[in-house]
Amino acid sequence: MKNNSIVLKFVASIWIIFGHLRIHPFLSGIGFIGVGIFYFFSGYGLAYCTINRKDYLDDFFKKKFIRIFVPFYFMYLIYQVLIEYRGFNPTILWKFLYFNFGCNYHWYVKSILYIYITYYIFRKIMLRVNENSNRYILLGFLTWITSAMLVSGFENDPNRILPLAFIVGWIIATKQESINEFLKKNRYLILVELVALVLLYLNIYFSVFDGMTLFIVSNYTLPCLAGLLFYHMELIIKCENTKVINACTCSYEMYLVHPIIIQYCLRYCNIPKPIYVIIVFVGTYLGACLLRKLTNKIELKYITKQMSLPLKKVKLRVRRFTE
Repeated sequence: MKNNSIVLKFVASIWIIFGHLRIHPFLSGIGFIGVGIFYFFSGYGLAYCTINRKDYLDDFFKKKFIRIFVPFYFMYLIYQVLIEYRGFNPTILWKFLYFNFGCNYHWYVKSILYIYITYYIFRKIMLRVNENSNRYILLGFLTWITSAMLVSGFENDPNRILPLAFIVGWIIATKQESINEFLKKNRYLILVELVALVLLYLNIYFSVFDGMTLFIVSNYTLPCLAGLLFYHMELIIKCENTKVINACTCSYEMYLVHPIIIQYCLRYCNIPKPIYVIIVFVGTYLGACLLRKLTNKIELKYITKQMSLPLKKVKLRVRRFTE
């Protein structure tokens, strides 16, 4: 399943890029669906690891910092210097410390940061009260609602405050066996989910719904439905091609790199749309591969430092970073 999710996240990152290209109004809304898929798998992965790995909190922030926030802040710095300020400005340093959403296309990373912080605190408290605590549903809702309360002070977008796809992914992870069995037996539901997703998106595009219905469908129903569709596909469709899997491992890095390529092309390059699209995707992918290599080197250096520890601890640290 892990290999399948790698490929599907890559597809979601392509959706996000299409949403930001601004080549046609029809594709503009597809970006938030892609972000919803990332939220879904973030909630699912966090819950799954909590349930199945008793040592998951060990090195939690070190691992997240290296894999998620080091590449994020690296690309965020480049974006601010090249695009926002066109040179270095001390204000950029303040933006690094102030965890609001003043980071343009990269708002999802700061949103997930609040989720990780609140998750870690509540999980620690639960384990202090009871070492064998298994109130996973409660943990998920506490994380979801508390992070929303923290974010609501400076944000109005419901997708950033209460991403429903996150908690849906979390709940599915807690009921994984029964849900997986049901989805595997009813493969035809993939077609139903896909048709429902397309019809809802078309209705939004053509503004068939009234204001409140449009709000609920666009911000909550579509991202959750897309997350469920991709999860169902992950169960049914197997991808064992190593080359394809390796080529798709940089989905997160593509999300980080693409704003720089898009904004640079829009501001400095007067080129036809087809060439613009090709440059964005090729440039984004190449930049993402380089960023992935950089992150892997940092991870490797961190693991190498652990070689001074006893052999058992070294093996444990390596396993945590590779899983």
